[in-house]
Order: sequence, then structure tokens, then C-alpha cells
Amino acid sequence: MPVPAACHDTALAAFAQLAALRLGARRAFITILSSSTEYVLVEATKTMSLQSDFVANPKDEGWLGTSCFARSDGLNDFSLDEWRKARRLREIPGDDQHYYTQGTSAHWHIISDLRHTPSVTQRAFFQRAPSPRFYFAIPLRVSEGTVIGSLSILDDEPRYGVSAHDMSFCEDLGDTIALHLQSSIIRSQRQRSERLIQALGIFNSGGSSLRSWWNKQDNPSMNRGGRHLNKTDDNKQSNARFDVEFGVEKQRLATDIRSDQYRKVPRSSEEGNSQAALERVREGVLSKDFGSHSADRSNIAGCDENDNANSPPPQDSPQATAEPFRKFDLTNAVNQSYSRAAKLLRESLGASGVVFVDASHISTTGTATRRRSSTPSDEKTSTATGTDTDTEASESGAAGPPKMCKVTGISTFLETEDDHTARFELSRRDLSTLIRAYPRAKVFSFMRSGDAYSSSEASEPGSSSDSSPDASQSRVKTQHSRNARILKNVVGKGGSIMFYPIFDDKTERWRSALIIWAKASSVSRFFDQNEDVTYCSAFAHSLRADQARIETAASDAAKGTFISSISHELR
Repeated sequence: MPVPAACHDTALAAFAQLAALRLGARRAFITILSSSTEYVLVEATKTMSLQSDFVANPKDEGWLGTSCFARSDGLNDFSLDEWRKARRLREIPGDDQHYYTQGTSAHWHIISDLRHTPSVTQRAFFQRAPSPRFYFAIPLRVSEGTVIGSLSILDDEPRYGVSAHDMSFCEDLGDTIALHLQSSIIRSQRQRSERLIQALGIFNSGGSSLRSWWNKQDNPSMNRGGRHLNKTDDNKQSNARFDVEFGVEKQRLATDIRSDQYRKVPRSSEEGNSQAALERVREGVLSKDFGSHSADRSNIAGCDENDNANSPPPQDSPQATAEPFRKFDLTNAVNQSYSRAAKLLRESLGASGVVFVDASHISTTGTATRRRSSTPSDEKTSTATGTDTDTEASESGAAGPPKMCKVTGISTFLETEDDHTARFELSRRDLSTLIRAYPRAKVFSFMRSGDAYSSSEASEPGSSSDSSPDASQSRVKTQHSRNARILKNVVGKGGSIMFYPIFDDKTERWRSALIIWAKASSVSRFFDQNEDVTYCSAFAHSLRADQARIETAASDAAKGTFISSISHELR
């Protein structure tokens, strides 16, 4: 049997434990109800620890923990319809000794003895619960009155009912729990925003992963070891949780760390010029090309005439210093930048995978103009009536298989030793179609049936100049479904896919295309057309700035090599 998982929200667990202590019951549950599923957020008993898995009484061992089951298997399904009928608060009885007995109302549900209730004994909750006898539940409501869940009490002894004082206490506690859940949503949104900002800052500072920052922000209560947990074990458990949430990190991958070559990229042209000067000194050329004095090679470090010409120069010699510029690989440095960006985007957005594909071959005819000044209606018109680009026309007419896009950076949730680029295949023709249709990004969401719908699929008035609006709207939806299938076939089982083309304003050309996906099995992970796309736009600006710096460094390195060769010829 699997060990029940404890709730990591100790405040919520404390609320449930308070209910069990106040009513003297064996265990208490806080659950959330959906149309078909009941989610157990907390299971608490009287003697369980809030910080560790220690339980003083063996009978108080966890049963459900944090889990979920079909709503038809639980007991709250009997009372949910009645709870939704409530139009006013529960009336306070005039007698302080009043007891609420077995039954269901708009404000509570009481079963005095589960064993003598035939409708309950057939439910899986009763059949699997440890010695269930008494059951009591009240609804959890938000400020608008909507029922979102329940506070449930389960005991192993039958009871007559619940007193009026205990009923009032549980209702007050239920309101407090509902407020806490709402504040938890706000806190979760704030933490996600902080994660996004941190990922952007880590990329700009040259990092490649959120692991170090995430470990510092990790909740210590998730270790379930209390204050006496060994620090080494704490770090191991924290790293294990990071692997569960973000994927396994492999040792010294090109996508994870910057190479030594990347670290030695100069930050300014002055450094490149100084390296060229050192190279000229090594060649025996003075800093002034047309001076009247010859260079004294005996005073130049690392240029002893008696040394073997084939021997490696000293580590601090000008030759060794200039070596990184000779071996500077621009393509590799740019791919390193894409790989770092892919990993940080995946970790910050909670995505299943991120990939960058080269889009430099895509023609900018029409698409760049629409990217700057287009409206959503213009995009829909272009989606339905777009014209083929020169690149697409040439590829469609060429014999043989279609040309595939080059993958410049990729990061997936479960990283293995397999080559991901061999499995990611997107043709240039399909990429051209997507960029022409969505030059400003697009979010695709997929239903369980596999059909796609979009957050902005609905047409707007005046979205087409066609005389038949219905026909135009039909063409738009058909084209949208076709484009969604293209991405669906590329990434596989994706529940939500975001497509974001990156345009380089400096060169006036498409630079690359960003594709991010979340698997359908990911809980509540659907990309937002506004928030997530805006963040990707900010990240793309940082990515272009980083690659511009790399290209400048490559230019300086080439200039230094050229000056050194010219100086050698002049000498």
C-alpha cells in the first residue's frame, strides 16, 4: 500500500486538526469538489505532527492523505445538491442545548451511524475507511456563496448528533478555510511571477537553471522531518523534489552550463584590440607599425629564441591569451544561448518542453509588416487568404522529402540520453505557414478528444472583407484547425501549445521560432494568451541582446585575427 502523502500547507492541516480536536473525532478532511472528482487537500488526526510524519497514536495514522477519488465514491455527493440550494444563512436555534441530528440540509450533512445507513454502505469511501461510524460535513463557500468543497469529520464511534455550539464553530472554521484557500491562490500567483522574474534575471547573468534559487525558496515543511532533520537529508529531499517538478538534471550538459569558450567572450571591442596588440608583440611587431626601431624579441615574454618552436607557450603568454579568439565558434555560442533559454523557459513556465527552431530562411514579405501593425482581425484574414512565400513555393515544387527546420535549442521535462533533435521534426513549409498565420504568437489548447480550440478563435465583426462572413469564418476555423494539427503532430501529447516567432528588428528578418508545450496530463497547465505570451516576449528581447553580444564578440575576435595577420605581412 502506498504511504499517504501529507499536506504541505501546514496552516490548512492545522485547521483540519483543530476541527478534529474540538469535536473529539478520529480524523478530519478538507476537500474540493468538482463536477466528477473530489480532491482531498488535507487529512488530519488528533495526534499527528504538522511538521513531520510522526503520529503518537497508531490509530491516527493517515488513511487518504492528499489524494482524489470519484465523487460518486464519496459521501458528500449525497448532500451537494442540497448545499447548492441555500439562499440564506443557517438560523440560530433559541435553545443552547439544541442538537442537530441525522439528516441533510442546505448547511450540513450528518450520519449518526454509517453501518445502519444502507445507501452509504455501498460507497467505496465507507468500505475502505478504517472503522467508520459517525460522519459530519459542512460546505465550504466563497464570498459569493458558491460551494467549492467541504469540511468533513469522521469518527469510529456512533453519535447522536452535533451541538449548536459545535455547528457554529465548524461554520466559522469553514469560512476561515475558504479565505485561506483564496489567499493561497494569490500567493501561488505571486510565487509564479517571482519565478518568471528570477528566470529572466538568471539568464541575463549567464545562468542556466532555477535549481539553486528554487532550493533556497523551498518549503522546509515538505521534507516532513521536523526541526531535527539532518541537513544533508534535507538537501537530498529538496533536490529530489526539484527533479520531480522540473525534470532530472544531467551532469555537465551543453544545455546546462556555459563552456569555457563562452565565458571568455570579451565584453567590449577594447579587449579585442588589446588582444590584437599582444599578438603583434608576439610576432615581433611594435605597436606603431612604421616606427624606426625594431622590436627586441629577447625582452618579450614567451618569445625566447632558444625555445622549441613546437613547444606550447606559457599559460599567461600573449599566444595563450589570444587562443580563445582563434577558436571562437559563433554557431556553438549561439546554440548555447538558445539551450540556456530553453531550459529556463521550461522551468519558469512549468512546461513539459521548449524548443527553438531556426527561422532565418523564412521570407519577411508581408509577415513583418503584419507583426508591427496588424490587428487580430487582420491575422484572421491572412490566416484564411494568405499567399505563399517564395521559400514555400520553391520547397513545394522541389523533388524529394521536405526540408526540416534546424533545432537550435531544446529542453524537455524528462531528459534522457536520447537525442531529442532526432524526434522533433517540423518542416520549413509548415513553419512558414505558422509564421505567416500567427506573426505575433498564438496559444493552442486541446480538449481530451484531441480537437483544438483557441483562446481567440472566435471571429470579430469586420474581421474579413469577404461578402459572406459565414464562409470567411469557416475558412479561418479550418485553417486554425490545420495549424493546430501541425504542432500537435510535432510535439505529441500536448494539452496546451504556444507558438511564438522571434523577429530581429536589427536585421529585419525572422530569427527563430519558439514552441512551448504542456502535456495533457499536466494538472491545470494551460498557457495564457496575454500573460505567458508577454513573458516570452520579454525573454525574447533578452535572448536577442545576449546573441547580439556574442556576435559582437565574434566580430571583435575576427578583427583581432585580421589585424594580427596584416601586421605579420607588414613585418
